Amino acid sequence: MFKNIKYIFISVVVAAFFAVNYFVFKPAENNNDVLVVGMMSGWAPFMTVNQNGEFEGFDVDVAQKIADKLGKQLVIKDFGSLSTLLVAMQQNKIDFVMSGLDITTSRLAIMDMVPYTGQAVRSFYLLFWNQLPASVSSIQDLQQIVDPVVCVEPGSAQAKYLDQFKFIQSKSLSKIEDMILDVKYGKSLAMIVEPRVAERFIRSNPDLKKLELPLPADFQTFGMGIGFAKNSALTKKVATLIQNLRSDGTLATLERKWELEIGEKK
Repeated sequence: MFKNIKYIFISVVVAAFFAVNYFVFKPAENNNDVLVVGMMSGWAPFMTVNQNGEFEGFDVDVAQKIADKLGKQLVIKDFGSLSTLLVAMQQNKIDFVMSGLDITTSRLAIMDMVPYTGQAVRSFYLLFWNQLPASVSSIQDLQQIVDPVVCVEPGSAQAKYLDQFKFIQSKSLSKIEDMILDVKYGKSLAMIVEPRVAERFIRSNPDLKKLELPLPADFQTFGMGIGFAKNSALTKKVATLIQNLRSDGTLATLERKWELEIGEKK
């Protein structure tokens, strides 16, 4: 009798374990009624958390349009950092990534990307607080400063760019608001961002001063894209939907709503 009860108990525990693992770790695409989109909060205007604890931003609105067109319920998962977000995509825990993600040749080698906003980026900006350091007119000039610290989004193209300069200490911060505070209070000398982000935050923080860094060809980007695991069945479907949203003016309306610069950039 005792052995039978013990056997039944063990069987129930094992069954529960596999059931939990199935529902927690099953691939996102197995649920046909839900569209699971990975994002990264704290990166305005693409995705932030408002005072009510709700996700909002350009990417949130675009993802909702895509979900509506696909007839699916949108589920947004906030992964907090770009590196974690990309791992989740590769492990098929989400359907795709939206995080104002730059399209680069290196990223195209490891994922499918569908352009949806932005234009080519041929430079990054270093942002300093109040004024540029004396005699600094290029990133190489930071060698004149003892142990310069530059904050950067982890896993980003900017982080890879900084890796070339061994005299710079990179400080990883996932939220741009944290970068601004870090520079403002002297914890970091500067922050490095792409031009559209720089211009947006300079408008609201006029004490930020910029230094343009022209990029070599292998660091230049081709707009921003939605990221998919290689050969995802969703890539072509979403590409068609984005083309339609661009043609009917929906994307332009959302870009104006979130104050994304859609004019010509350098």
